[in-house]
Amino acid sequence: MTSDRNKPGVAFWATVVVVAIPLIYVLSFGPVCWICSYIGTGQFVLPRVYQPILDAMSSSQNVAALCHWYAQAGARPGWRWVDFGDSAHLWLWTMAP
Repeated sequence: MTSDRNKPGVAFWATVVVVAIPLIYVLSFGPVCWICSYIGTGQFVLPRVYQPILDAMSSSQNVAALCHWYAQAGARPGWRWVDFGDSAHLWLWTMAP
């Protein structure tokens, strides 16, 4: 007789999804920036895709420093996030002049 107690249930998989998807989203921020810096395209889509992260960067200097470091860690030299906005933040991943 096999026991179903050792098999993960719906609650387990729901928890995995609820935890994994946001974690993958946040962890993908750096690698996606790196890829865009090397292929030279996609930088206009990034602010839309990563708007929650950019909002966090706008509200905290510590978060901004961490995100800048992570985005630049594997990117081509000279690429960075630049805030072109004044009161409303307008972030763009670009090659710095």
